[in-house]
Amino acid sequence: TGCGTVISASSSLSSRNRDISVYHDYRLRTARNQKAASLVEIFRKRAA
Repeated sequence: TGCGTVISASSSLSSRNRDISVYHDYRLRTARNQKAASLVEIFRKRAA
């Protein structure tokens, strides 16, 4: 039973790490999109 507990704990840990990496990837992409959007706004104001 001890081995089963270790296996389930490690599998849940790896799934949590995957969630964290996906979340970080999403945040990075969102930040990039916001930066691009603000740059577009700056160019629009300059052109106007």
